Amino acid sequence: MDRIKQLATRFRNAIESVQRNEERDKVSLLTDFPNGTCGITCCLLGHYLLKEGIKTYYVSGNFHSQSHAWLNTDNGVFIDITADQFKRNKELLNFDIPVYVGYSNDFHDLFKVIDKRESVFLDKLGAINPNLYFNLYNQIEKYL
Repeated sequence: MDRIKQLATRFRNAIESVQRNEERDKVSLLTDFPNGTCGITCCLLGHYLLKEGIKTYYVSGNFHSQSHAWLNTDNGVFIDITADQFKRNKELLNFDIPVYVGYSNDFHDLFKVIDKRESVFLDKLGAINPNLYFNLYNQIEKYL
């Protein structure tokens, strides 16, 4: 779990570096990171972890009208680098941990899982605009 935490932290730090140092239009989907970016961030982080030999699953869920996504491993470890977007939301427990790597917790338990699928490399994602994902990943990769 320590290695996953280290890699997830490195990835989040790289996204934040892109925000500070790159042209905004190149990272338009991550401009307001971590707010509203959990889905795309999970796809990008899942790709990175696969490159590092770590298999994960993309998980998304709903709680009332709020949706959220994170990664899980086969042994039940949660990997979430965008949950702190809810730090000002009392209904979502003011969750304020920027890089959460651990087991089930009260915050993630709020969400009813609606989708769980194995994370894949970006070229297998089947995204509507795969170049967009690759461009974002390439920007992030400069800071890893």
